[in-house]
Amino acid sequence: QGYQESEKSIELYEEVLEQQPNNPWIYYNLSCAYGRMNDADKSLENFKKAATIGDKAVIEKASKDSAFQLISDREEFKMFVKDYAPESDHHYGPSV
Repeated sequence: QGYQESEKSIELYEEVLEQQPNNPWIYYNLSCAYGRMNDADKSLENFKKAATIGDKAVIEKASKDSAFQLISDREEFKMFVKDYAPESDHHYGPSV
């Protein structure tokens, strides 16, 4: 997915957030889109929102999703996924 496509995705997800502000999967997808744009800070910010309001399925999916490689070395990310992805075992799979 290219930069322009990611920008368009972000705009759409932010519109959906107005209707569904407590949907963790919207934050999850925003995090992925920002990751594709190499914006680690916004990716991490949205991941933390997804992980905080979501259930363990959100965190478990993130622990295996290649879209999070940009932030996977950040301590805040590791803190959330530590129970799902041992440090020596990266299970990155397809993103949403």
